[in-house]
Formats: sequence, C-alpha cells, structure tokens
Amino acid sequence: MARLRDRPGEPVVGWGHRPSAWPRPPTVADLDAVAARTRWSSSVATATRGWLSTAALDALDLARRQGVVAETEWFAAYPRLSGLLGDAGATPADGPPSRRPRR
Repeated sequence: MARLRDRPGEPVVGWGHRPSAWPRPPTVADLDAVAARTRWSSSVATATRGWLSTAALDALDLARRQGVVAETEWFAAYPRLSGLLGDAGATPADGPPSRRPRR
C-alpha cells in the first residue's frame, strides 16, 4: 500500500501469492477497490495464473473479466508485462525476487 501512496500511477507487479489459503478466489474487483487506475498484476506462486486489475487487463489488451487470467492465456500475456513496467522496475523476465541473481 505504501508503494501506491508513494508512487502513484506506477504499475505494480508481484509474484507468489497463494490464493488457495484465502476464503474465496481473488477477483478483479478486489484489486480495483484498492487501486482502480493502477496497472496491477500478481502471479500465483506456481506461475499458472495471473490476478490483474482492470487497468492491467486493458493495458495488456486482455478481455475484461471478474476472475484471474488462467494458464494458456496467462502464459501468452506474461511476457508482455515488461511493457507495463518500462523503466519503473524489474521486468517479469527477471522472475520473482527470490530467483533473481544477486547484483
């Protein structure tokens, strides 16, 4: 939440959430409620699904929906996440923070 406050308008890309432990599946509306205009994406820990905000769905030219982007569609969209980031941070090609080489 601090990043949203301190760097408004910059995309947020995360890795490793585990929705299986949540009381219900994540929805686009959940992300939009927190940051409606932020391009926000989070890949599940297994990297088989992506949870995106409406702004991120639009930026990646994906159909709007209520749930996550799953498997085949997610695998095709995932490489395009770097276009959301530009110079704002690490790209999806860098992988999750735990898998990035130390610099």
